Amino acid sequence: MKRRLVLASIFVLTFSVCGGSGSAQDNSATMGKWELGPLFDVAPINMMVLANGKVMFYPGAQVSGDDVRVWDPGTGTVTGLAKAGFDIFCSGMAFLWNGEILIAGGNVDAATFTGLPHASIYNPTTNSWYRVPDMNDSRWYPTLTTLGGFQGQYGDVLVLSGWIDDVQLENPLPQVFQVGPGTWRSLTNAVLRIFSYPWAFLSPFGNVIVVGPERTTRYLDTAGAGAWTTVATQNFAGTRDYGSAVMWDDFRFMVVGGSQPPTNTAEVLNLADPNPTWQYSGSMAFARRQHNATILPDRTVLVTGGTSGNGFNDTTSPVYPAELWDPWSGTWSTKASQTIGRFYHSGAILLPDGRILSAGGDFTFQSEIYSPPYLFKGARPTITSAPTQLTYGQTFFVGTPDPANVKLATWVRLPAVTHSFDQSQRMNGLTYTPTTGGLNVTAPSSELRSPPGYYMLFILNENWVPSVAKIIRIGYS
Repeated sequence: MKRRLVLASIFVLTFSVCGGSGSAQDNSATMGKWELGPLFDVAPINMMVLANGKVMFYPGAQVSGDDVRVWDPGTGTVTGLAKAGFDIFCSGMAFLWNGEILIAGGNVDAATFTGLPHASIYNPTTNSWYRVPDMNDSRWYPTLTTLGGFQGQYGDVLVLSGWIDDVQLENPLPQVFQVGPGTWRSLTNAVLRIFSYPWAFLSPFGNVIVVGPERTTRYLDTAGAGAWTTVATQNFAGTRDYGSAVMWDDFRFMVVGGSQPPTNTAEVLNLADPNPTWQYSGSMAFARRQHNATILPDRTVLVTGGTSGNGFNDTTSPVYPAELWDPWSGTWSTKASQTIGRFYHSGAILLPDGRILSAGGDFTFQSEIYSPPYLFKGARPTITSAPTQLTYGQTFFVGTPDPANVKLATWVRLPAVTHSFDQSQRMNGLTYTPTTGGLNVTAPSSELRSPPGYYMLFILNENWVPSVAKIIRIGYS
């Protein structure tokens, strides 16, 4: 254990250069650059960026899932955290308004796909857990989605799907964890068996939209006893299982890859259209499943890892090159290559410094870190001051020494990724005006655009180079 923790620190601080396409210094401005990251002592399966900028993660498969760690990108140290008290392997997770994390579901027996009904809240400040009531039944591979608050209440959390066992299959009853009383509310009129780890997002209309992996896209009204309605159908004929999805602005979504055999296709959906329909975007150069899609501060989307082979998890056909999607043109460009295959149980998350941590896969302890091309295009803008807490619609001051050269301000909700999908990921473009010594920035006007909680605020200059983020909480008071 001590040896690996020391190695983790060494790798983070030195970043030994990997080989592979795009790793040479002279083309990093177009290809980006991969370097070795920390060598963990367990393989991360669930990963979250905390409000302090550290990365919390926990494993599964090779050891008990109740074995939580935190990695500090600043010092390179890895520290063990308090235990949840049950096996949280392949659970779902969501950030609450105050930076605490609700973790629900888990595993009893991987051989029979038997889940757990337990749920618990982790407090990163005190490094402590407190159990909340069990859900209606077991859930292994559930998705948790933070909802918008209303009438002064902080965002509750929806839980969808997750396996009960290999006889009953997925849990068909959606439930909402009510943060105030700390109880579960069952959506008894919305009983529907859907794919495990569904790609669910809070929509700008207040309901939840499930964009995959199944072809049928649905809204779930979480009020009262709940109700499902159909929105649209994807063009791709198969189920995009172990593909990925992102919500890259207030109304628009992209799904990419997945299925058996894997597809290289991507589709986009715009909820601002009167009759939203899925439209094909450009296709990736490589068919993939078990990959990850990550929103970057410049509003592009990075896809990393995965396999192009048929079957559930073909480790003989790794996809090493990263690919970057331009949402305005709908085109993909191939970027630098990893040196480690990333398959089932791997993940990728955006760090506050604008890099991407790619880690995990069963029994894969070595991580890699990707620096996108924007980090090789000149000096970075800096944020010298920003508030730590905001209310909706508030105009706030962000200090920066060169406000006239700021071309974009965005924020990204703290990520929480597992099984090719970030259950927390969403982005907002922020309006701003330059002023003396900085910017006057306006926070999103509604909790339906930015659910209560913490976000990484970036500013980008005329070369589309992002700052290091300031982590800010938005809420009601």
